[in-house]
Amino acid sequence: MKPPARTLLLTPPATLVEPCYVAPPPTRGALENPLELYPDADHEWQARFTLMVEKWNEQTQELGNCNKQIKELRNWVDQQTALETRS
Repeated sequence: MKPPARTLLLTPPATLVEPCYVAPPPTRGALENPLELYPDADHEWQARFTLMVEKWNEQTQELGNCNKQIKELRNWVDQQTALETRS
């Protein structure tokens, strides 16, 4: 007699399939007038550089979070596949 089939989770947990967003690049207005955002900068180029670095850091952090979510989803799929092959 066969053992009872295991019930496998067919859909991943909601936390693993949430949309992943990356911050948009600076707006045209922010690039054209960076001194409005960074009035303490000595020069327009310094303000623009600061703006770009902040945006790049924000995007890098968000991409890291997206990659972490993808890795966790892959691990979940691997676990489900392992359970499926055992049954």
